[in-house]
Amino acid sequence: MPGYDLSRFPNLSAREKSEYTCRNLNIKCDFWDNGCVEVIKLEDLIQHTAICEHNEAKRPKTCDRELLKDEKFRVFEMFLNMLQDDSKNDNQLAEL
Repeated sequence: MPGYDLSRFPNLSAREKSEYTCRNLNIKCDFWDNGCVEVIKLEDLIQHTAICEHNEAKRPKTCDRELLKDEKFRVFEMFLNMLQDDSKNDNQLAEL
């Protein structure tokens, strides 16, 4: 099938891959490498691609920089502190 990587068509034998046309074929999502696990009919690929949650073009823009390991730890630590502070505030309110 010209234009498609044959590994994207699950459950087809080598003979079938060489014989089939695009009609009634299932294909892995364009964003399979981004984590989408959908296998869809080839005829539905365009519609799925437009709404796929793994389509990075559809994701909201955020900072493009990855957090470093120590930064992730600091963010997690801040989150835990916030939870503990909330718990203390709830206990104080309960005492009133």
